[in-house]
Amino acid sequence: MKSKKKLQLRQALCASFIVFLILLLCETPAANAQTPQQIAKKALAATVLLTMKDANGKLLGWGSGFFVKSNQIATNFHVIDGAAQGTAKLVGQETEYAIEGVTAMEETHDLAILQVAAPNVQPLPFGDSDAVEIGDTVYVAGNPKGFFEGTFSDGIISAIRGDSTDKRLQMTAPVSSGSSGGPVLNDNGEVIGVSFATSRGGQNLNFAIPSNYLKELLTQLDAAKPLSEGEQSTPAETYFLRGWLKDELGDYKGAIADYNTAIRLNPKDADAYLNRGVVKNKLGQHFAAITDFDTAIRLNPDFADAYLNRGLAKDKLEQHTAATDDYDTAIRINPDLVQDYLNRGVTKYKLGLYRSAIADYDTVIRFNPDYAEAYLNRGNAKVGSRQYSAAINDYDTAIRFNPNYTEAYLNRGLAKDKLKEHAAAIIDFDTAIRFNPDYAEAYLNRGLAKDKLKQHTSAIIDFDTAIRFNPDYAEAYLNRGLAKDKLKQHTAAIIDFDTTIQLKPDLADAYNGRGNAKNKLEQYFAAITDFDTAIRLNPNYAEAYLNRGLAKDKLKQHTAAIDDFDTAVRIKPDIVQDYFNLVQDYLNQGNAKNELGLYQSAIVYYDTAIRLKPDFAEAYLNRGLAKYKLKQHTAAIDDFDIAMRLKPDYDFAMQLKTDVADIYYKQGNAKADSGQYTDAISDYDTAIRIKPDFADAYYKRGIAQENRGLYHSALTDFQAALKLAEQAGNERLKAAIQDRF
Repeated sequence: MKSKKKLQLRQALCASFIVFLILLLCETPAANAQTPQQIAKKALAATVLLTMKDANGKLLGWGSGFFVKSNQIATNFHVIDGAAQGTAKLVGQETEYAIEGVTAMEETHDLAILQVAAPNVQPLPFGDSDAVEIGDTVYVAGNPKGFFEGTFSDGIISAIRGDSTDKRLQMTAPVSSGSSGGPVLNDNGEVIGVSFATSRGGQNLNFAIPSNYLKELLTQLDAAKPLSEGEQSTPAETYFLRGWLKDELGDYKGAIADYNTAIRLNPKDADAYLNRGVVKNKLGQHFAAITDFDTAIRLNPDFADAYLNRGLAKDKLEQHTAATDDYDTAIRINPDLVQDYLNRGVTKYKLGLYRSAIADYDTVIRFNPDYAEAYLNRGNAKVGSRQYSAAINDYDTAIRFNPNYTEAYLNRGLAKDKLKEHAAAIIDFDTAIRFNPDYAEAYLNRGLAKDKLKQHTSAIIDFDTAIRFNPDYAEAYLNRGLAKDKLKQHTAAIIDFDTTIQLKPDLADAYNGRGNAKNKLEQYFAAITDFDTAIRLNPNYAEAYLNRGLAKDKLKQHTAAIDDFDTAVRIKPDIVQDYFNLVQDYLNQGNAKNELGLYQSAIVYYDTAIRLKPDFAEAYLNRGLAKYKLKQHTAAIDDFDIAMRLKPDYDFAMQLKTDVADIYYKQGNAKADSGQYTDAISDYDTAIRIKPDFADAYYKRGIAQENRGLYHSALTDFQAALKLAEQAGNERLKAAIQDRF
């Protein structure tokens, strides 16, 4: 029994021990794994910002490093290469420690160990970089661009490049200039690499140099040797990386110098030509940049990014069609290159190919649905094709993805302004200005919207502000001049137009605006000279023709004026409303003169209205009235006839004709009574011509004809009078005629 119990106890203990081992094995990784917060705290406590200088104390650049021993810092070789002195500063601390020297370095793997005297720093532990697999989570600590000190980010291993002798771990965790040399850690907080960023193939790529290379280098530590500029031994790759770093830091001339050396040492490095071209583009050296891109393409005919950047340079030189060809080639080589579609869309927009541009932006958005800039540019293209509401939707989306997107607010305001939603547009311009108080373009466009709302004084204040921020802003001077002109500040407006013309001598709008102001100051000849210039600069400038016609009309060059008015309407049919407003203005001025009894002056205005609009029935009618008042009855009747022909239902014109006919009838009676039968017959003739059914006029003319012995003519008139009297039921006249027979 005892042996049986011992056996059972032994079996139970074995089972328990097995369970314990299983649990222990299962728990071990969890016990070693750390939270991102824990990893960040330990990593940043051991990470340093390296500042490197030459023998003269000139800054060469920044980098990152981390403690691997109590007084030893690991970093990239290219961070220190060429430096004569430098300092290390722990993240979050003020004290800078002088770099005492280099204890080991290995150019092939871009590694160096520096010695410093920094007390109480806990070195970071190492992991096994050979055990790293694609998809593993990694963390990176560093100092991007030397300014964003103590940045901690995560990512995954996306690829393992090279072979066992020269391996690189590619990762998604971002590494920018200034962060090279920082630690790359696994989820146990162990160093599995040294971060290393580069720009190859036109892309910023993030790598880690495996930590096993660093562990091997730590076995080769020697006495610290001073930093040395050592330019003769510096490889082309170091100059390439240094050029990239300087480009990132905005030292474009320094970057070009380093790329020059990299190219001298390795003339077949297509990436170096590409990067040098990119920097030249930033300096505005577009032709020189294109030469570099040409070389990069010659060395690598399938270099998509070289075509992309050459397209950008050509676009800057306004060679838009050639730029589009380069974007086409880049897309053919790499159909997934999103930036190419975006840039090609921008270039097509500049060529006025709005629908084609929209198609490219659609592709960008399909690749990247959160790309705010693509929505902004698609909105711009829709504005170009007058799809204002659809454009506003795109600007809304851009703002949703980037609530501080100043340009999106500005452009949304412009689209709303096109839809005549001026008040809503002003709100968007207000927002753009709030985000960027120095945004001259926003002030200009807010001023334009206010001007359309007839808030001319407030608009001028916005134009003033735009000019203060940009003293050479020709459009701001132009529009301030236009606003002043509306406020009848014509002389001040001309000064603004003068400034606009000085800044932009080929701006037709400025000459047209100045001509308008001179017109209002009755400087008609000078105004015509400005309109001539505007038309020379823009032969299809309808408003300039219209305004020149006005000036010529004031100078009584009526035929030339009408030619200009006709040209304006032919070029721009929708200017007809302005044209008709002008005609109506002349009619109104004529009416005002009529009411004042200034009939001859009124006729001049009616003449002009009729010249501008030959079918203007009301102008003929009112001119006839003025002539009637001046007793120019025949001429008045001619105008009444034309008015009635143009407007058959013009009852007022018919009544006026009847009144005039009666005047001639009465004049004829008076002349007949005094024996002036021939003159009387002439007046009756006029009365009958004006009013063909005037029976009494026929009767009286017959009597006058009879008194002159013209019996046959008299009989004809009596018969006509009798017939008309019978038709009208005029018993009085019928009786008088019958009595004569």
